[in-house]
Amino acid sequence: MTTRDEWLALAERCEKATGYDLELDLALGVACRRTHFHPPHIINSLDIIMALVERGFRHPVRIIMVREHHYCNAEIDDSTEGDRYGCWMAFAERKDGHAALALCAAYCRAKADEAEK
Repeated sequence: MTTRDEWLALAERCEKATGYDLELDLALGVACRRTHFHPPHIINSLDIIMALVERGFRHPVRIIMVREHHYCNAEIDDSTEGDRYGCWMAFAERKDGHAALALCAAYCRAKADEAEK
């Protein structure tokens, strides 16, 4: 099982990545237990990371993506709270507009928080 520190290190690597990084993709694949694909193409595909986020928690979550020009925010909320906005779990931003990497970073931060509990 991936530890809190390992998730945080992956989040930091996602935030610093400037594009596709095979080593990072493979490390995320191992952490997410998605090793039957080689390479897993997590950081290159918004569809794949969105599916991992949707299936990666014991409760339903909501993904909020805001993209404007070359700027992208990714937020993961706990949608079980019942209110309109949910309970914020994790947030990441990228100034280069790489939405999949932003969501990967937010996912890793949310998983780190979950691992801590």
